[in-house]
Amino acid sequence: MKLQKVFVWANIVLGIILALTPFVLFPVCRSLKIDGSNMNCFYSGIFVTVLGVSIAAFSFVKCRVISAMLSSCAGIACWFVPNGVFTLLGKTGRVVCVLILLMLAGL
Repeated sequence: MKLQKVFVWANIVLGIILALTPFVLFPVCRSLKIDGSNMNCFYSGIFVTVLGVSIAAFSFVKCRVISAMLSSCAGIACWFVPNGVFTLLGKTGRVVCVLILLMLAGL
């Protein structure tokens, strides 16, 4: 039981750190494109921030197996998007965003 609480708190802390990373701790994308719109890294930062908050929220799910599966999927998605495996723009991006929203709705 005590070890379980350690993992829950570690999940909360790491989710918050992940949420703060793109804009507070290590801001990467500060400038705009020449036409005044945001660059792709801005949208990836928002995506990582939302998933970091969702990882912290998943730790409050009572069933630990479901919590671990949802947190793992969100963590993998946080790695895939900035590394270019998934894109947030275009047809593929819409599919990825819908899948992530469905995963969050499963909460």
